[in-house]
Amino acid sequence: MSGWADYVKNMMDNADAIKQGAIIGKTDGSLWGKLPDNFAITTDECTALSKAFTDLNGVPATGVTVAGTKYIVPRVDENLIFGKAGTKGVFATSTNQTIIVALFEGQSSEAAQARTAIESTADYLKQSNY
Repeated sequence: MSGWADYVKNMMDNADAIKQGAIIGKTDGSLWGKLPDNFAITTDECTALSKAFTDLNGVPATGVTVAGTKYIVPRVDENLIFGKAGTKGVFATSTNQTIIVALFEGQSSEAAQARTAIESTADYLKQSNY
């Protein structure tokens, strides 16, 4: 493991609730790194996430699909998408050049842990001009 997957690993190490994660290109949705290797995020899903960040206000109406699971999006914040599907959830946030995706399992405390980890990763990448 090297490169972008290291950032995903660090994010996952900081939140036990995060089970899968990825970093994709913000402008084109290209996959830069993911963990674990069998994380089934598709090219189409990456592209859709990239497009979602061009119109965040429209995301709650459509939701997001990641690794074949459709997530209801009850809210978006500045540069952050939060989705739920039962006891599973997704956070996606953007930096200047990337979109970071984290799939987590659990309820409120796990969601808070996952959000903190993904936002910390985003802050680091922003400080590194990504």
